Amino acid sequence: MNKLISKAIQMMKKAQAPYSNYSVGAAIKIDDKTIIGGCNIENASYSLSMCAERTALFSAIAQGHKQFIAMAIATKTGGAHVDHVDK
Repeated sequence: MNKLISKAIQMMKKAQAPYSNYSVGAAIKIDDKTIIGGCNIENASYSLSMCAERTALFSAIAQGHKQFIAMAIATKTGGAHVDHVDK
């Protein structure tokens, strides 16, 4: 679990949040134990902004993954949180 949280924290540092200044990182553990990350990305056109959870999921799906075990989410103010996926 530490690797999953560490990846979420690492991804939080890559966030592009010039409007909210609220950086979020997410990491997903795939069924083969691979960990894929994502971060929030803001745009001046709000509807083009994307949350960290979605960027991580989209990255995983784009790489051909479909089975997820757990997701960790990290923020500077909220710490880190991990949820497991029930099959």
